[in-house]
Amino acid sequence: MEVNGYTIKPGAYLNGACLAGTNLTLADLNGAYLNEADLYMADLAGANLHMADLRKADLREADLHMADLSNASLEGADLRKANLANANLEGADFTDPDITCDDGTLMWIEGADLREANLAGANLAGAELDWAVLLKARANEKTLWPEGFDPRRRGVIFED
Repeated sequence: MEVNGYTIKPGAYLNGACLAGTNLTLADLNGAYLNEADLYMADLAGANLHMADLRKADLREADLHMADLSNASLEGADLRKANLANANLEGADFTDPDITCDDGTLMWIEGADLREANLAGANLAGAELDWAVLLKARANEKTLWPEGFDPRRRGVIFED
């Protein structure tokens, strides 16, 4: 795949790269290193980000719907107003993400597959989780849930 005149291959080292607003629809970034990358408003719809390192990446307002983020590391990523609808987030690490804006808006995760995802410390209080798959997702006492939502009933495992 070519972006801004550069060829990007799976497993590419793009730590700290500035890809804000870039069209990466259907990109194959399997195993890519995007640690601290600027992906603000990037279009990653349907992208393959399996096992990608997105720790501390700026994914604000990024379009990640239908993206494969399975086993990706999103620890500390800024996901405010990101669209993760119907994304595969199975086994992804969401430890301490920044997903809630000052105005209370949240990343869109309706229908997302969060099986075995690490949600420790995540603030999901304003999330629409009715269609999200949460089987074996891991959470802790710091994880915040929507009012009236029973995470244990949906298969979430609580760890210390």
